[in-house]
Amino acid sequence: HLDVGEKGRVPRGEFVSRARAIGANSNLGRLFQEFDKDGKGFITLGDLAPDVDKAVNELHSFAQEHFGSMAELWKKLDAGMRGYVNEEEFVFGLKGLAYPGDAATLFRYL
Repeated sequence: HLDVGEKGRVPRGEFVSRARAIGANSNLGRLFQEFDKDGKGFITLGDLAPDVDKAVNELHSFAQEHFGSMAELWKKLDAGMRGYVNEEEFVFGLKGLAYPGDAATLFRYL
């Protein structure tokens, strides 16, 4: 987990520190620069996986627009209040809520 502060971005120092903590020992500064192509000093999910970032943002927007929050959308998906849903429940639930995106791909991203 790179974004330990859950701010949506990971600065260079935190990236290097977290990568070392999981056993990476290559040139981590250079690796960071490969992801931070525009030199902003931090990386985001969009820098690492643009398709995943787009799908997650689309789900978040859908949740905000139709349910007011991700938490309220989650209550619709996890009707049994178990704290999790499997892929079938996730896909079926989002389709039933008229989610316009690809729920199966989104589940695999998450």
